[in-house]
Amino acid sequence: MTGCAASSPTATFVLRCVAEGRDPAQVRAGDLAQETLFWVDAAAGVGEVLHQMEGHRVKHLPVIDNHRLVGIITDADQARSLDEHRLAEFVEKVYAAT
Repeated sequence: MTGCAASSPTATFVLRCVAEGRDPAQVRAGDLAQETLFWVDAAAGVGEVLHQMEGHRVKHLPVIDNHRLVGIITDADQARSLDEHRLAEFVEKVYAAT
């Protein structure tokens, strides 16, 4: 996948479509969406973001302010803000096989 960030939401969408034997051009995002949407308020602290991502085992978390999407926090964003020990805990909780 030259020139494509494999951890981006778009790349994940395309990879999931292909893995399921579907044509990404024919699949709508809603067809692949989880039943429950997890998000965090723009005023939330790093601890709340970690709690949500670890608790729900999600790698991308929409940020909402006044009912509007203002951004997306990714696992890479979190990785840059954590010390080595806390990063290891985060990775284990989010990526560990169930």
